[in-house]
Amino acid sequence: MWGIARRQAALFLRRRGPAALLLPVVVAADGRHASDPAEAVLSRAQMTDAVAALGPEGSPDREVWQLMYIEDRPVAEVAELMGVPEGTVKSRAHRARRRLRAALRGGSAAEGGTR
Repeated sequence: MWGIARRQAALFLRRRGPAALLLPVVVAADGRHASDPAEAVLSRAQMTDAVAALGPEGSPDREVWQLMYIEDRPVAEVAELMGVPEGTVKSRAHRARRRLRAALRGGSAAEGGTR
C-alpha cells in the first residue's frame, strides 16, 4: 500500500510540475490541514530542519533521498545515476530515513542507530 501511495503521489507531483516548496502540503500534528498560517510556517520550518539533517545540498544521503523519495526513482536507476552499487543506495536511503525520523522527533541527526 505504501509503495502504491508513494508512486501515485510522485505521479501527481510530476504532472503538476516543480513545487515552489519542498513539501507544499502541510498537515497539522493531528492529521488535519493546518488552518493557521503560523502553524503552517512552523511545520515547513520543521521539515526544512529535518531535511538539513541529511547534510548539505549534494551530499550522498541527501541526493539519494531526493532521487528516491522526491523524484520517485527506483534503486537501480539511482545507483546508475550516482555511479554506486545498489546496496550503497539502499544503505544511504536507510540512513536518510533514520536521520529524518530522528530530526522530526526532535533528536539529533545522528540518532536512530537502533530500531
